[in-house]
Amino acid sequence: MKQIQIIMFVLFSLLLTINILQAQSLKISPAELTLHLQKELKLTKQQVQKLQVIFEDMKEETSELQVTLKEKPEELEFALEEVLSNTRKKIQALLTDEQLKLFNTLNIFPNKQEMDNKQEK
Repeated sequence: MKQIQIIMFVLFSLLLTINILQAQSLKISPAELTLHLQKELKLTKQQVQKLQVIFEDMKEETSELQVTLKEKPEELEFALEEVLSNTRKKIQALLTDEQLKLFNTLNIFPNKQEMDNKQEK
């Protein structure tokens, strides 16, 4: 059972990394990410506008990090985790309590502790 959980965690981590790289390379645009959350969380127009800015900022930050830290993969991984964590906090700050509960179940941007917890189980 433990091995299956470890395999699931590795696959999840791989998918998360792929999603980040796709978003950075414009395969998944900030608009598409916003649309996904808009549908799932039933966001207001104001929330959608703020979310678009958050995702644009995330895309810009991750692109810059990939350039500046491309020769330092461990630092890049840590920096990308920080960007995701900050993005998650920004998103959480604009949601209602009900939306926040749903967002947390979607686990779109898991934080390092959540990923570590999954690995330990």
